[in-house]
Amino acid sequence: MNLLATCLFAGTYLAIGRWLVRARFSGRTAAFAILNLAAVYSFFFWNGDMGSTVQFLFYVALILIQYIALSWWSETSRPIV
Repeated sequence: MNLLATCLFAGTYLAIGRWLVRARFSGRTAAFAILNLAAVYSFFFWNGDMGSTVQFLFYVALILIQYIALSWWSETSRPIV
């Protein structure tokens, strides 16, 4: 990816992110998460290596595990430690 494409991608990412921060709609958090996953996906596939698919899926799995764990722990009233 050349410098111009990188700058356009980064500018688009920042513009959409700023818009989502200011926007007021019910799916804003999900849209922001999808935007970040798209950015991470493009980062892993920067060079077109298909071996990165496993890394990306592992990353997404870790995010889901963390989300589920934090959701479960936030609902419990007892201390975790």
